[in-house]
Amino acid sequence: MKLRNIIIACFALLLLAWSVMPVMAQDVIQQIGAQGSVDWSKRMITATGIGEPGGKGGRAGQILVAKNDALRQMLATINGMYLDAETTVRDFTLESDVIRTKVEGVARNFWQVGEPDYKSDGSIEVTMAMALDSVTQVLIPAKFPNMGTGTPIVPPQPAPSPGQVYTGLIVDCRGMEVRPAMAPKIMNESDTEVYGSRYVSREYAIQQGMVGYGRNLDQAKTNDRVTDHPLIVKALRAEGPNHTDVVISNGDADMLHGVSENLSFLQKCRVMLIVD
Repeated sequence: MKLRNIIIACFALLLLAWSVMPVMAQDVIQQIGAQGSVDWSKRMITATGIGEPGGKGGRAGQILVAKNDALRQMLATINGMYLDAETTVRDFTLESDVIRTKVEGVARNFWQVGEPDYKSDGSIEVTMAMALDSVTQVLIPAKFPNMGTGTPIVPPQPAPSPGQVYTGLIVDCRGMEVRPAMAPKIMNESDTEVYGSRYVSREYAIQQGMVGYGRNLDQAKTNDRVTDHPLIVKALRAEGPNHTDVVISNGDADMLHGVSENLSFLQKCRVMLIVD
């Protein structure tokens, strides 16, 4: 009887693991360096610090060293992120001591994830996390002082679906090697900005990011970010040195801008990019 109960319990745990794994696999997680990563779906940054054995203060001293190392790794991870199609965070902070100091300050707003990991070689690893929004609050306003000043593109002819009002935009970028960024743009075939910093509210861009990222189109269709009736288009290609911007067809761009009500969801950053 005990063996049967154990088998049933193990089977239940396997079912739970199988049910969770596909969900976790849908997160867009970017590895930056050996010890840092960014979960663009959950908008979290994590970094792991290591405390080597043999230092002062015993295990408590090792944990302190690991936390300080995690802070360095957190800064390295932030600096390695793409801000836009041409700029990394490191590039931008090198332009301003004030911005660099602010980024270093918000990087300290991390918290420990779980318990320290005691390794067999005597070292101790500590993983720390922080909200990506803490970084965007510093960088977005500084990088885009004219945010929200854009005007809609006037289609040369009526939109393909006159009067169609949508609740969000999903761009399927799979197969385009699009990389996540804090401030990507969506362009039309004429190289005109269809969506980007010019169209968004600063408040929404800071609170939830300019775009959401996902890997599964069906899940994206029901995502709260784009609600229940999003416009779904296919990207034609990635743009920019960092491969963070995307190009959509002129027809899709006209459909998006052809109804003034659609500009409301653009202002609220109700946009998702589906990437590989």
